Amino acid sequence: MALSDYEKQVLEEMEAQFDHQPSSFRDHVREDAHSPRSSSKLSPKRVAVGSLMIVAGLLILVAAVSLGYSVISLIVGVAGFLFMLGGAWYALQTPRVLRPGAKRSSFMQRQEERWDRRSADE
Repeated sequence: MALSDYEKQVLEEMEAQFDHQPSSFRDHVREDAHSPRSSSKLSPKRVAVGSLMIVAGLLILVAAVSLGYSVISLIVGVAGFLFMLGGAWYALQTPRVLRPGAKRSSFMQRQEERWDRRSADE
């Protein structure tokens, strides 16, 4: 689908504004756009463990159904369902990796550091 003249003009203006941004911001955005983010990859080990938890939770749920209608079967069924939910959550979480030499700091400290870096770039 072709762009209209107005859309082309707006796009050119946006590109021009982008080129006038600080170089560190521009390089960071371009780098992220062209390289897959390592933090968004799922860990095969976590997916395997999470899958096993889901299967175990399903087996617990089937066992609860086979117990018949009782309070115990209801509790076991809910526990199996929660176990399955936990397995899915665990499998889909991305591992947090600290960069070598990076220290853990509070949210406000990180925001202040980012502000200082931006101010220094301008």
